[in-house]
Amino acid sequence: MDITSTESATLAIIETTTTTFSDLATTPIASPTPECFAYPSNYVQNGDFDVPSSGTPFWDITQSPSNGPWNLTRWGATGAWSGSGVGGTWSLSAKTSTGNVGKAQGTISIRQDGIFIPDGTVVDVSASFRPTRSAKHNSSAPYVFTLRFDNSVIDTFKPDTKSSQYSDYRRLTKTMVSVVGDGPHSVELLVQTKGSDNTWIFDADDFTIAARHGPNHMELCSSLIS
Repeated sequence: MDITSTESATLAIIETTTTTFSDLATTPIASPTPECFAYPSNYVQNGDFDVPSSGTPFWDITQSPSNGPWNLTRWGATGAWSGSGVGGTWSLSAKTSTGNVGKAQGTISIRQDGIFIPDGTVVDVSASFRPTRSAKHNSSAPYVFTLRFDNSVIDTFKPDTKSSQYSDYRRLTKTMVSVVGDGPHSVELLVQTKGSDNTWIFDADDFTIAARHGPNHMELCSSLIS
């Protein structure tokens, strides 16, 4: 029997095996592909104006023109109304100033920027509002509610009947909106009025951007991320 030949063959096998293990050790291992899309319950921060119980963190509130008719306040902070919010205690309300300045035409903006949503996510965008101006919309005294996402109009409403502080909340919404880019994104409610001074014009609450599915139609995970 040729022992030398057998030993040489064994050494060759060992060397080959050693080389194979060395290659495996240096080969990067790909991260596993997520099986579902992790998402928060709402991409909007403080969308119900309940954090804290006064003030409006995360929101920018402006009017155009800057010397326009609006005199903004928190509805709940005035103590005038308890439980006026849709989902919580608080809501945000706007009132016009007294006198001619309050009768002028102007638009108020309630806007949140800095919202990050993964590119390709599909979402529903919505906000609740209650018209409280008694005079309905007409050409000489416009009364218009507009919801925008990333500066694009997604829904609008013009009250065609009289309203009051006891009117029902309505919902501006658009479903299945495809998000382009990771952000930052924005959501904004615009309200235009004219002709009614010293008047509560509207309540706003429950701004929501909710995921329908992740990028590339990835299913949502069963549990939310905080």
